[in-house]
Amino acid sequence: MARERKRWMTGRMDGPADGQMMENWLRGSILALLGGGHGGVVPVTHKWFHLSYEKRGGHWAVITTAGSDTSSSTMEWAMAELLKNRVQLAKACDELVHVVGSKGRIEESEIVRLPYLQAVVKETLRLHPPAPLILRRAKMEMQIRGYTIPKGAKILINVWAMGRDKHIWPEPDKFMPERFLDRTIDFRGGDLELIPFGAGRRICPGMPLAIRMVHVVLASLLMHFKWRLPDEVEQNGIDMTERFGLTLVKAIPLSALVTPT
Repeated sequence: MARERKRWMTGRMDGPADGQMMENWLRGSILALLGGGHGGVVPVTHKWFHLSYEKRGGHWAVITTAGSDTSSSTMEWAMAELLKNRVQLAKACDELVHVVGSKGRIEESEIVRLPYLQAVVKETLRLHPPAPLILRRAKMEMQIRGYTIPKGAKILINVWAMGRDKHIWPEPDKFMPERFLDRTIDFRGGDLELIPFGAGRRICPGMPLAIRMVHVVLASLLMHFKWRLPDEVEQNGIDMTERFGLTLVKAIPLSALVTPT
């Protein structure tokens, strides 16, 4: 989708017909995203369609770029944690076999029937948030615990530290998806103890696409392949060193051996 978007925007459209095709494609893509991907309907009066064609295209480029970047790093962290914790890996695979069965193909609509997989994703986002620091600016002067925050001050929200706060999360450094099976926590900004994509009006625009991609692709990887570590990595352990940047990535890429099931 991103490559197709780039092809249109780099000026290789042949004429008005291609322009209309691009408009239809962009419109359909946004409708699918805003509609939730489960048969949702978004009216053409939605505020999105009051934006100019150029602004809509720009917003969609941001969404796809942000979504693909964060989703790839999150999936790598998830696989690293699962290969490091074989009990949790077995639970996730067993759930997929039970829900999907021999059909083999995983539909997005089936993700709601995979609570353990969803818990794995939440636990991965808690330990390894895509954006470890979120930048905000104070709109007005305020007092917080005796400290004065002046208007216009730049504020860094340490999402990484929040996810490892022992006062909120028992055994915070342990990969334990089970902690989310008995707790209803929304990582889309509704519960402030877990905000890997931020919250409020400035929440990450790529979040909806990233979350869908992570669940479906991770489920497919676990369903269609058997995973194991190379002997050297098995002996020495997976290096979980983080490299901080715009996104939180593994300093050393994950090395794994896979065979089709």
